[in-house]
Amino acid sequence: MSDGTAFYADIFTHSFDEKGRITVPSEWREPHFEQNLIVVPSGDSFLQVFPASFMARMLDKLKQKETSEDQRAQIQNLAASSHAAKLDAQGRIVIKEHLRKRAGLPLKAKASVVFVGAADHFQIYEKSEWDKRAPAPTDYKETVKKVGP
Repeated sequence: MSDGTAFYADIFTHSFDEKGRITVPSEWREPHFEQNLIVVPSGDSFLQVFPASFMARMLDKLKQKETSEDQRAQIQNLAASSHAAKLDAQGRIVIKEHLRKRAGLPLKAKASVVFVGAADHFQIYEKSEWDKRAPAPTDYKETVKKVGP
């Protein structure tokens, strides 16, 4: 389980195997990163992968608010549309075919995808999709200017 110090950074390219498994970058398998992950469709041609504790904290926050029946149904629908994944001994997770299809990720073995660190989670893109979206590199000074220290 994460102690709050996990920070998903960098960009990596990996390939699926014949069983739909893909190796999570070794940097993101260090002890301070969680082994239990939730794969969530983004609705925008990529997948988001969150530590399970992040999603649990999100649900705790929602429980503290008054939610409508429609909001509860939306949360249930997101849960039904997502997939719980656990790193295996080789550092791989399975990405179910229906999620790969929905995100436009390849279904064939040895097809490459791009893992993109997004601070508290990571994203998985089909390579040509990432090539279209990839922002220009930035630096700490520019980020502080836009976001603050």
